[in-house]
Amino acid sequence: MTISGYVFAFYVFLLVCAGVWFYFKMVRSYKKSKDDGNYEKEQRIFKLYQNVEDMMTSFEEYVEESKEQINKAMAEAVSLLDEAKKENQTAKTEIKSAEEAKEKPKKKSDSSDGDKKKVIAKEMIFELMDDGLNEDEIAKELGISRREVSLFKEMKKIEIKN
Repeated sequence: MTISGYVFAFYVFLLVCAGVWFYFKMVRSYKKSKDDGNYEKEQRIFKLYQNVEDMMTSFEEYVEESKEQINKAMAEAVSLLDEAKKENQTAKTEIKSAEEAKEKPKKKSDSSDGDKKKVIAKEMIFELMDDGLNEDEIAKELGISRREVSLFKEMKKIEIKN
């Protein structure tokens, strides 16, 4: 039972105590005066007690109905949350696979472009060397390092020897 149920039960307990107190007060006055007016008071108190009991019963029923509705709503919210988590996971995996698919062709094209650039750079280095430019001038012209130029120069010497 929730705190509101205990509070309501305490309220009913106080009403019952008040009813008993009124009842004994009326009984004493009834015995003293033996008047019919006390009988009517007793009837009113009894009706009041019955009304309080009826209210308490209906309140308990209301609490139980509310509790059931809350539990249903919580179960629905949990199921919706689980579905959202699953959809989020599938979306993340789809995004990852799409990114991987985009990256794979780029890598292949980058490597083939790089090979083409190397062939072109090699040919241009040889042409510029034939034109009589030194290693520093060739490196500046092609935007590569001086070491690469010297490497290609050494490769050309080796090719000529063979």
